[in-house]
Amino acid sequence: MLRDNILLPDLLKELKSKNVLMLIHGYNNEQFEVYDAYQIIENRINKIIPGIYD
Repeated sequence: MLRDNILLPDLLKELKSKNVLMLIHGYNNEQFEVYDAYQIIENRINKIIPGIYD
């Protein structure tokens, strides 16, 4: 179920025991720079937790 607003305690309860990756980037980057950065992050995640990250 998707909700527009969620209280922090409820969010923490939903995220408990889950693997969460948050990506935050600026809007001044060129598209190819963002893709390159995400590829690096994805490669590193797959090395750390193979088969878990989707």
